[in-house]
Amino acid sequence: MTTNGVGELLETLGEISAGVLSLTPELYDKKTVSDVMLALEKIQADVRAHCPPKAARLCEALAILFEKFLMESVADGGPGIDATKSGIAVIVSAIKKDKNAAVLDADSDVIVASLGDSYGINLPPAPNAPEDSPAASPSGEGKEEPGEAQEEGDDFFAGLKKGFEDRGGEAGRREESAEEAKSIDPLLEKLNRLAGSITMMEPDLMDKKEVADNLVQFDHLAAELDARGYSENLAALAKAVSSLFEKSLMDGLDEGEKGLALVSEAIKILSAGVERIEEPDSVAQWAMEAINNINTFLAGPPAPPSGAAPAAQQPAAKAAPSAKKGEVRQEGVDIVRIASDEDLLLYTEFVGETGETLANVESDLLEIESNPGNMELINNLFRAVHSLKGAAGFLGISTINVLCHEAESLMDKIRKKTLDLNQGIIDALLKTVDVIKTVNEGLNASCQKAKASMPGAQIEIPKYSTEGLSALLSDLGEQKDGGAAPTVVVKETVAGEPGVEKLGELLVSHKVISEDQLESALETQKPLGKILVDMGMVDEKTISESLKEQDEKRKKAVVTTLKVDTEKLDSLLELVGELVISQSIVAQDKLLLDEGSRAMQRSVLNLGKITKNIQDHVMGLRMVQIKQTFQKMSRLVRDLSRKMNKQVAFHLSGEETEIDKTIVEELNDPLVHLLRNAMDHGVESPEDRTASGKSAMGNVWLSAFHRGGNVYIEIKDDGKGLDKERIMKKAVEKELVAPGAELSETDIFNLVFMPGFSTAVKVTDVSGRGVGMDVVRSNIDKLGGKVEISSKPGAGSTFTVKLPLTMAIVDGMIVRIGDERFIIPTVSIRESIRPKAEEVSTVRRDGEMINIRGHLLPLIRLHDILKVKDAKCTDPKEALVIIVESDEREYGFMVDDLLGQQQVVIKSLGKRFKGLGGISGGTILGDGRVGLILDVSGVVAMN
Repeated sequence: MTTNGVGELLETLGEISAGVLSLTPELYDKKTVSDVMLALEKIQADVRAHCPPKAARLCEALAILFEKFLMESVADGGPGIDATKSGIAVIVSAIKKDKNAAVLDADSDVIVASLGDSYGINLPPAPNAPEDSPAASPSGEGKEEPGEAQEEGDDFFAGLKKGFEDRGGEAGRREESAEEAKSIDPLLEKLNRLAGSITMMEPDLMDKKEVADNLVQFDHLAAELDARGYSENLAALAKAVSSLFEKSLMDGLDEGEKGLALVSEAIKILSAGVERIEEPDSVAQWAMEAINNINTFLAGPPAPPSGAAPAAQQPAAKAAPSAKKGEVRQEGVDIVRIASDEDLLLYTEFVGETGETLANVESDLLEIESNPGNMELINNLFRAVHSLKGAAGFLGISTINVLCHEAESLMDKIRKKTLDLNQGIIDALLKTVDVIKTVNEGLNASCQKAKASMPGAQIEIPKYSTEGLSALLSDLGEQKDGGAAPTVVVKETVAGEPGVEKLGELLVSHKVISEDQLESALETQKPLGKILVDMGMVDEKTISESLKEQDEKRKKAVVTTLKVDTEKLDSLLELVGELVISQSIVAQDKLLLDEGSRAMQRSVLNLGKITKNIQDHVMGLRMVQIKQTFQKMSRLVRDLSRKMNKQVAFHLSGEETEIDKTIVEELNDPLVHLLRNAMDHGVESPEDRTASGKSAMGNVWLSAFHRGGNVYIEIKDDGKGLDKERIMKKAVEKELVAPGAELSETDIFNLVFMPGFSTAVKVTDVSGRGVGMDVVRSNIDKLGGKVEISSKPGAGSTFTVKLPLTMAIVDGMIVRIGDERFIIPTVSIRESIRPKAEEVSTVRRDGEMINIRGHLLPLIRLHDILKVKDAKCTDPKEALVIIVESDEREYGFMVDDLLGQQQVVIKSLGKRFKGLGGISGGTILGDGRVGLILDVSGVVAMN
């Protein structure tokens, strides 16, 4: 994209500067290096138009520097990064004309010379800008020096053309100065590198990354040839070669060897044109013949006769896509060979960054739906799609690259306010996000598979036919197939303030005032610090110190995030678990109980405190915010509301709540089913709501919070609530409940979790099969949590999910049966008792029961269930009974003794014992013995 004015040029330079500041001398961040290189190359024409020749020469040198950073192994990028920072400042000053021209020229020469010394970048010298040159003269009318021909007011490359206008190229070359002869034209240097790259390419062209790299290089080459004033046929030839690589990337080439031969021939012609070793007319004629050959090879239209505009520069009419508009079809995969771990790392990092980018893009699209005038969100979307396009193109991921290109063009028009955002555009962009997600997930799976096959592995990149979706995005950009203005159906609200917007934002969104009027009004407001000083509550020094502290915290917040592989965290957690167990064993060693070991006891006690702190901190590393999962639910509610023709305001709160990463990953399915249930069975249609005196727009709340060492997630709606009579009727019909049975309200509500249970009148693609709520209960049980329901007719329902903070450590009660130790999770325990003989009885068909304050509970002899042969207490009146809860029912577990409460690290029992009934895991106790952790639901099922 070429900038159109000084404002956009300075903005782009600012973005380049920000990217350079984020780089380190090791140059690990190849994506940022690529972005900076592309940006520097794209602004060169504008820099030449607004700056003196030496500043423009400096910009070109910086572009070549970053091309070296990207394409070659550079030992130390530090000097180049420092030179770029200084160079950008010089170019900005040259554009703003806020420094003396002679000083800027001198600074430019110094920086270019330093790049030559450090990295071997040597450019032909640029002439000093005359006082009345276009860069110096406000009118833009420059004077010609005697004997020098100026082309379109651009004298930067006049030195390169000197002696070629009236004489043959060879004669002109002989008249070059000795100093110029030492320099190698950067265009020629680039062509030499491309020639080497083409020679090394495999004829099957299966290395899509290499193909994509060459495509980009020839695109840039065409732009540079055009900017330098070379024959338009040369620029057209470079563009034709780029088209050949694009064809290979998108559709593949049947005759790759012939294609590479055509590219090699094109490079020879381009080199002859740049070196001027032949007459310009001859080179132009060869270029046209080469273009014809490439077009014939690609089955494209023949090139026009010499003198006409080259075919590669003529705007071609878009062919009607064979696919239905908006349609996307999978076409297979692109194969990329991975030679080293470093290459694989590029793709795995791309997968991770793309996942984060898509989550942010989707969130911004949903937010912009209710606030289409928010330019900050629009700019965020444009930058995200632009960065994603560049990274995908660099790695040869064609589907993502093509879709991001169309989406970027669309967002650019919206950003420049030449196109109005509408519902059709938002829908199309969300569909684009879905396709990119699918490709990214497929790439991730292939990367994981490739890890086990290194070295010499290959990656399969999913490839989709996107003509239909690309055509839709293109038409929307031309306002051919727009949609209605955005309808606010789904709202995302700030945590702690459901449904509340700032007053100014509300007035702007309703077009009561403009953004300029809002800013003017806000400027008249006094800052809080000024108000407090005027009231005499604090002095200015205190306010100044507090503001300084606030700035420091803000700076720290920017640099305190570090990405760590989950496998490394798991390994660290495992080691810390071993440390905790070892410390516990040492602390209980009999030798430490001797009177003479008091000092050792104190040391071990202190070690225990440190170990516990380490354990808490490592557990904290695994804690992640639930925000990303909640944002996915926003999209779900939006799509369901449109599918069901319901108006729903979706309110989020507590997104910053933290929970163990493994639990977050398992939460997606339960939340999806609960929200589907709220949307389908809870919230009524607008007509029904209006008839019952409610607002036509329903409300659904999704919130999370910490309470008592657990995480609570609430899904609430203001719909019609649960119908107890209808649930009971359905339960009787399905023989889940005996006719005439009397159940409590809680028991009735819990029937909705039974397998196959549904009150839906008809089966739809959203609900009615009776599997959703069953999935909720089973998944939450696996996580060691509980689901509770409360509902009022006509007022709505609330589903509360209670979860442990982590699944790596369990708080349990250690019980003894014979010589064995077992751990019962305290979350399931209600109380413990020693029953009397009269409280134990046998009920026909139900087995042994225990009477607890008038309620009969099943009595389960754990020594029988768990096959413990040496149990000390086989008579209930001699044993201890632990009252536990499972599926809203209580049971009595009979044990020999209760040894105490302890937090234990959960250990997997391995593949051999996976799925062992009644056992969820194991742990190593303080005495070094193994204790099994009981699965309460599993034990009940075994009884």
